[in-house]
Amino acid sequence: MRLVLAVQLLAALACVSAFSTVPSSRFVAARAASAWSSQTGVRGHAPVMALKGLAKKAKIAEVAKAKADLEASSPHSAVFEYLKQGQEGAAAKARPSVVTPVLRKMPGTLSVVAEYRRNLRSGFIASILEPELLSPMFRDGGASAVAIALDRNSGGCTEADVKAVIKEQSIAIGDFPGALPVITRDLVVDEFQVAHAKTLGAIGVTISMGLVGPERAAELVDFTGALDMEAIVQVTNQEEVEAALQLGATILSVTGNPPDEACDLKKHIPDSVLAIVHVDRRSDEGLDEIEDCWILRDSGYNCIWASEMLYKAGQMQAESVIAVIKAIRAKASVKYGRARGMSGRGEGAKEFLATLAT
Repeated sequence: MRLVLAVQLLAALACVSAFSTVPSSRFVAARAASAWSSQTGVRGHAPVMALKGLAKKAKIAEVAKAKADLEASSPHSAVFEYLKQGQEGAAAKARPSVVTPVLRKMPGTLSVVAEYRRNLRSGFIASILEPELLSPMFRDGGASAVAIALDRNSGGCTEADVKAVIKEQSIAIGDFPGALPVITRDLVVDEFQVAHAKTLGAIGVTISMGLVGPERAAELVDFTGALDMEAIVQVTNQEEVEAALQLGATILSVTGNPPDEACDLKKHIPDSVLAIVHVDRRSDEGLDEIEDCWILRDSGYNCIWASEMLYKAGQMQAESVIAVIKAIRAKASVKYGRARGMSGRGEGAKEFLATLAT
């Protein structure tokens, strides 16, 4: 009972943070850092770490039940075949490159991972469209991949949502823009979750260094590679970056940082490693997150992981999912103009052959 209450408290704290005030003016490092502290609290603070530990315990219990239920109902499920395959092949420490080629673009440009989620912290819209309706918007906007937030307490998506997106994307196979691959985002604590993602058709999974620790993260990364998938290791600080690099991670996703701190962390990520950064939704009604994306691009990041920022403005034509993704990918810079309005000279574009059409 206490475990359930703790998880509910964690979700409640996330909801409360959605209504804090964040400056809507142009990104300034000091102000952004201050705004971040007011929204999320100090990272590493004991209560936050305690809640993370409780969330981990809850997820372990949830996965154990799911595994037991599947063994009872479908003992010959493909999930168990993949579990066996992964366990046998993990020792080879394979590092297949299946996500990296999708997300790595020309220097000075960004790819976008568009995340579909059902649970929103935003106070401006109550719900989002069904996956069958949003999936083609991700593609039309120019996203490179779709992520499905599977954790039921944070993302709220289900296996059915993953299948729906993959089915819709399959319609575009052979077209331009083509079908987008799917990545599952979950609190991965067990190989069973990776094997399950494989059966659904995902090409990658997220693994949180802060949640499972370096030793367990290494095991999960090896297991993921053995299934011809690629692990995206989520990191929040320099210590986790160094630990992820030591275990041979090929993709790092910087999460839980304001833009200025994310820019500093990029200095510790070599160019040979694909660098993704999660851009959090601000609590105002503007879209200054777009400028954050441009600043992060100019600091060397390869990809933006866009989650709730995609949905904060609803489906107005100028602020829809398609418009937000296109704005993130725009060949623009805060050095020459603002993301909103028509100010600035408009220079600063970095165009490359084969990017003009997209």
